[in-house]
Amino acid sequence: MPARMLKPDEAHVLEFLRGPGALQREPDIDDSLSRHGQFKRTQHEQARMLKMAAEIAASGHGTQELALAVLELTAQDGDASVRAAAWHAAVAFVKANVGVLATSDKLAEHMTSRCDRHRDAAMDAAIDMAKHGLMSELVGCTMLLAARHEMGCIRASACARVVDLAGLEIPGWDTESIVSLVLDSITDRHSDVLRSSSKAVTQLFRAGVGTDEVLRVLLQALQSENRCILDAACVSVAALSVAGFGSEAMAAPVIHALQRDCGGRTDAWKAATELSRAGFGRLPITVAVTNWIRAGEQMRKSACVAAEGLLKAGVGNHDFASALLDCIDDRDWYIRATSWNALVCLPAQGLCSQAVVTAVIDFLNRRCEDPVTGLHIIAFKAVAEIAKAGLGNQELVETMLYYADHSDHHRSQMVRFQVIWDAVEELAKAGLENEAFRAVVSSRLVHSSTEVRAAASKVSVAMARADEAMLADDQALDWVITCTHVHDADNSDGYVVCTTLAGNEVGRFAIPMGSEPFGRWLMDRLHLAHLPGGHRMKLVTSDGVIVWTRRGGRLLKGCH
Repeated sequence: MPARMLKPDEAHVLEFLRGPGALQREPDIDDSLSRHGQFKRTQHEQARMLKMAAEIAASGHGTQELALAVLELTAQDGDASVRAAAWHAAVAFVKANVGVLATSDKLAEHMTSRCDRHRDAAMDAAIDMAKHGLMSELVGCTMLLAARHEMGCIRASACARVVDLAGLEIPGWDTESIVSLVLDSITDRHSDVLRSSSKAVTQLFRAGVGTDEVLRVLLQALQSENRCILDAACVSVAALSVAGFGSEAMAAPVIHALQRDCGGRTDAWKAATELSRAGFGRLPITVAVTNWIRAGEQMRKSACVAAEGLLKAGVGNHDFASALLDCIDDRDWYIRATSWNALVCLPAQGLCSQAVVTAVIDFLNRRCEDPVTGLHIIAFKAVAEIAKAGLGNQELVETMLYYADHSDHHRSQMVRFQVIWDAVEELAKAGLENEAFRAVVSSRLVHSSTEVRAAASKVSVAMARADEAMLADDQALDWVITCTHVHDADNSDGYVVCTTLAGNEVGRFAIPMGSEPFGRWLMDRLHLAHLPGGHRMKLVTSDGVIVWTRRGGRLLKGCH
């Protein structure tokens, strides 16, 4: 290995890059460990020397001979970092107007290479040159040739990068040709190109170039009979939704894609979820998924798998929740498990009815003598979410009391033990406990096991804080807010108008698409309103029904 250099001396760098240290291959499998170690050290030195060569070029002292030595290492078959450093140094020489023709020839050679590593590294270098206004006509034409190449892998590499050229002055290129290439990639028959099209489509939307035409072709691709094209289009819809470019027009084709394949397309479910998260198509997606949950077994299985993500994305209503509830005792274990996972999300979305609470209690009660299974763990998580939403009751406390009292049997399986006591802690935070409950917790405070004592201690602290909060609630005044659902021609779901008893308007809130008028979303909006502190807030409908009561960030009572 060369001795450590004190400064980036050109002669020393050239000697190293052209000398025997510049290995051009990976070590053979039967090479000795010492040979492999020498190879790794040499790679590190190569990368360091190439960085020095780039510094020499940037300082204006680069020579044609050194530029050619750097170009030789762009064909390195070994470490990718050496190859990347070589191209970075080569571009530095082009910026210094040294070795321009040789670099262009080498780029043109590698941009249509069958080797993915050489091709991608060369194209990245070409993009770097283009951004600095250095791309030659040869390189520009080669990139265009690669984008139209008969080999799909070469087209894919070009497609993933062409949008970076938009707005740049490239010989042989213009915005229309870039948009045309992306449009072709959306319906290409090669899987690599289709995978690249998603990135290219999103980049075009970000650049604000050809969006109407791209959207039209994308919607057509969602109707394609070719599954690869359909999946790639769904991936593009998901990516666009995440990037903030989703639209209502995408919802119907995505639903159609799911329906046509009995919900078996993972990418289509992802597109539906991300569209919903972005606020598009929530109502039609909710209706469609609800119908599928109640349909045949194959469609129900796919819908239940996706239900958890859809709920977190804002999809769902009480009919959706009711359909899920019918699946928690399905004969198919997979449907039961995925339904329970989705059910855990209902309280946080304001979709937890008393029927859901009763179902959780019944499940835990009728299996009290059975071993604690995976479904029990999910049910315990549901109990915790129900308690957080202020929907627990004494029957739920009695049910969890049995499991807390027998939780010592599960200490060897910490996940089961912990999830039981997490649910108990949430019940305690909500002020839901009784004498028997307190007795079980107290007995565990002096238990021989450290884990049991720690879990009981957390619950004991939660009970003490709940007692303090309850005392404060007894002394607090009620701040009553009356809310009315108002239909409006400009908003299909209408508004909720909230006023105080004195008739002062607190706020006028547009109902999120597909949401219940007095759902959890309204509680979050009102919590942000400037209302007096230290009061219990009671939300009452125009016909006198108390929807929920909360104090600060703590939900005391809710009916959803």
